[in-house]
Amino acid sequence: MAGYKETPRQKMIGMIYLVLTALLALNVSKDILNAFVIVNQGLVTSQENTSDKNNLIYTNFQKAYMNNPNKVKPFLDKAFKAQKYSQELSKYISDLRTQIIAFTEFGVKDKSKNPEKWGIADTIKLSDVEAKDNYDKPMQILIGHTEDGSAGEGMILKTKLETFKKNMLALLDSKKDRDAAEKSFPINTEDAYSYTEEKVENWVMRNFYRTVLAADVALLNKFLIDVKTVEGDIIAKLYSSVEAGDFKFDKVVAKVVPKSNYILLGSEYEAQIFVAAYDSKKNPEILIGSGIDTVTGEKVGADVITLDKFEEGMGIYKVPGSGIGEKKYSGVINVITPYGETKAYPFKSEYVVGQPSATVSADKMNVFYIGVENPVTISVPGVANVNVHASMTAGTLTPSGGGKYIVTVAAGPPNTTVNVSANIGGRVTPMGNSLFRIKKVPNPVAKIGGISEGVISKPVLMAAKTIVPVMENFDFELFFKVISFTMSMVVTGDIVEFKTTGNQLSADMIAKLQTARLGTKVYLEDIKAYGAGETRKLPSINLKLTN
Repeated sequence: MAGYKETPRQKMIGMIYLVLTALLALNVSKDILNAFVIVNQGLVTSQENTSDKNNLIYTNFQKAYMNNPNKVKPFLDKAFKAQKYSQELSKYISDLRTQIIAFTEFGVKDKSKNPEKWGIADTIKLSDVEAKDNYDKPMQILIGHTEDGSAGEGMILKTKLETFKKNMLALLDSKKDRDAAEKSFPINTEDAYSYTEEKVENWVMRNFYRTVLAADVALLNKFLIDVKTVEGDIIAKLYSSVEAGDFKFDKVVAKVVPKSNYILLGSEYEAQIFVAAYDSKKNPEILIGSGIDTVTGEKVGADVITLDKFEEGMGIYKVPGSGIGEKKYSGVINVITPYGETKAYPFKSEYVVGQPSATVSADKMNVFYIGVENPVTISVPGVANVNVHASMTAGTLTPSGGGKYIVTVAAGPPNTTVNVSANIGGRVTPMGNSLFRIKKVPNPVAKIGGISEGVISKPVLMAAKTIVPVMENFDFELFFKVISFTMSMVVTGDIVEFKTTGNQLSADMIAKLQTARLGTKVYLEDIKAYGAGETRKLPSINLKLTN
């Protein structure tokens, strides 16, 4: 893990702790307890040193934040989270250590029962504790009345250590950093095989079963060091990441970024001119004009201006769009190097000044029809559709996306005007207008059996039965439906007439047709059809019957 590693002294203390724990398990003399006292004192000293190192990193973090708050804040916020996780776990471990000493030395298990004795237990040195060799009372707290220690504080400690590990690793964005931190994490809460017991022991039993108070206190102090060490490693990695995200430039090039290379007469051309890597503490000198040699960057004439407006190291060049056509310009960016020398970066660019214009085209025909949806495309050359706005004097203009609109008009005015404007550089500019005629949809042609007049056989007529209104030479998908009509024919010198509703021959009409002679003339008249929001009367169908 990046950050602080264990010092040789810390490694030695850890090794001594393991040896002493093994000796206690063999019931070696109480003199070994004094060695635990020495180890514990070393652990306390190491804990203080680690805390001091961590505080130094927090101090450096605060200084960096004062210089560049936007850049440092995300990392500092995570460092404060690491500090919070560490403080919460350290307090729990410290309180647990005090509880074990108070209960073992004074028989006080609850702070509220005897605050005075609890306070002594919180500050007493391990060397002054009389019950250093007692293991029964610490076990009551750490293991509890269960064979596997699941009901004791040891299991709670294990859970908190695992949560601490998960939370701390989550503060690192890089998977590589998380994997490295997990691999070198100093706290291992996994179960392990005991060769003396010849079985797998869980973490709680392995660390706290029949271990004396002196060993428990030393182990808890070791956990405190581990927690502070992890905190230090994490915040050190976060602090180093503050500079890791900076760009490292090996080239400096001139850039010209116009808002648009196409502008309209009367509007304003605007471009950003800058070097790709710039010094935020000092703006470069930018010269523009025809008197600049675009190869050498040298000033060769009097027609030169110096930009005086900058935003984040970028020079802002503005010039009125006068005179229609292509416009070219050139210049040079003079940058002061770290050695105090001036280095020139020539540049050139161009743009086009165009006449304000708008394109409005009817997608179907050059008129708007009453009672139907008229699709229309509206665009302005060089302007994004989202910045184009349209309105009309009569009717409704509804956008459907991508420069497409639907126009609906009603009966009344003979014409309507579509007005177009565009938002260019924050300014709304009129782009022109177009005049459209408003017309009624033409009448459909009534047909039966595919014809509107002429000769038709009786079988075909009776089989067709239906009058169909056909929109001839009309591109819209518009349909009329016949709602009533009259059939008349001459029979033995008399005119016979039948009326019906709907679009099909009635039973009476068909019966009469069956008895009609060849050559009989049949007239389908007074045909009424509904469509485009109104009822229309269509021309008659004139037929002559054949075989």
